[in-house]
Amino acid sequence: GAGAAARRYEVRLSRAPFGLAVVRSDTGECVFNSTPVAGRTNGLVFEEQFIQFSTAVEPDPLIFGLGEQNAPLRLPAGRAHGMDVYTLFARDHFTPAHRAAGGTGLYGAHPFALQLGRASGRAHGLFVRSSNAMDVVLTPDALTARLTGGIVDLSLLLGPTAADVVA
Repeated sequence: GAGAAARRYEVRLSRAPFGLAVVRSDTGECVFNSTPVAGRTNGLVFEEQFIQFSTAVEPDPLIFGLGEQNAPLRLPAGRAHGMDVYTLFARDHFTPAHRAAGGTGLYGAHPFALQLGRASGRAHGLFVRSSNAMDVVLTPDALTARLTGGIVDLSLLLGPTAADVVA
């Protein structure tokens, strides 16, 4: 239909191993890919009290956001420690300094990450809406969200500029 022609993205499914990828229609740039890659990402896990999904990211990603954190604007993405864990669980407490091991509760939880493509210069955002506690794990080549179950709404915002993503 007319809506499909105007769409700025394509959804691609992989059956074995199961995965979901979202790519830009005009460039083919992948903005989300949950297809498991041995040694890098685990794909999708849905259990009664545990939900996890991973997406591959480009090497040394330019990722910003992930809530009320006392951390650098550009998130380290595991550059120093192999992985960085960002705990998103709101509680009435001051914003603590980020620790690579995570576990630092926040006053507010804002599970949104903005990524800029190094090669394309295009931006996209990932918003994970859930009322359950979650950890976001950043490694040099993947972003993984781990939740304690519940309902998850996943939104991808395609930009193409950072201003377009957050507008």
